Amino acid sequence: MDKIYKIVLLGPTGAGKSQLCNFIMKDKENKTFKVSDSINSCMQEPQLKCYTRNIEESEIKEIKLELIDTAGSSDSGDNDERNFKLLIEKLREKKNVDLFFLVLNCTTRLEGAHRQYIKMISETFTPNEFYGHFEIICTHYPNTKKGQKKYDTKKVEIIDAIKNIIGKAPEAWSLDTDTDENDNFIEKYQKTIDTILLRMIAKVNKYGVVNTENLQYKGVKDRIKEENEKNEKAKKESQFEVQKIIEESERERECLRRILYETERIKQIYEEKQRMLYTLQHERRDFCFVF
Repeated sequence: MDKIYKIVLLGPTGAGKSQLCNFIMKDKENKTFKVSDSINSCMQEPQLKCYTRNIEESEIKEIKLELIDTAGSSDSGDNDERNFKLLIEKLREKKNVDLFFLVLNCTTRLEGAHRQYIKMISETFTPNEFYGHFEIICTHYPNTKKGQKKYDTKKVEIIDAIKNIIGKAPEAWSLDTDTDENDNFIEKYQKTIDTILLRMIAKVNKYGVVNTENLQYKGVKDRIKEENEKNEKAKKESQFEVQKIIEESERERECLRRILYETERIKQIYEEKQRMLYTLQHERRDFCFVF
């Protein structure tokens, strides 16, 4: 296939995005994408690598991929919004993306910083775009039944939280990209990757690509500024309306004063005519009496 599928990996720091990229590329030594052992992200700008992956047990024998790894959320220095804005700029340059992987570590809870990261995604993509163009990859999946049961419960809680924030969510996949001691597990999770990639092709055929050329994200400062401008505009409009009401009231009062003035003048004219009529009647009576 000549088409190159562009996949962007998003998610919190420590979720295993870079390691997942290496796993997709079957790089067991984690050298292609730099992997951090600390709680902070090992990158500040997106990394990009191209790779042709062979697909086993499928009519599609290989898929050409362009993997884009990104800086994680909850980094030190409160750089989440800066990194996310930088990512949006890079995506606009790409003009389109086939699929997003939202990578989560379900051994931990969806904390405040991670929730904020999901909220940033929800403010950039519509619920339908998220459902149609995202796959949720849950990493660090345990290899014991007891651990898997606990993990699955926490995964459900996290997916429900994502649904509450965004509105809807696609299926979540569970795998462990850090398992190198058991070839059976590696083979199992590599097959899971193949399934996800084949599902990606089906999604692209159904929903098309994501047009990222006009993506917009407004950070907290931008939203505060926009809200202030909106409030200022509403205030001016309110003041203008109040001024219009005052001016209209003044015109109505002036009109009422004129009506009262005309009424008083008509009353005076009427009274004057009444007096004149009374005088004429008496003068006529006196004239008749004389004769």
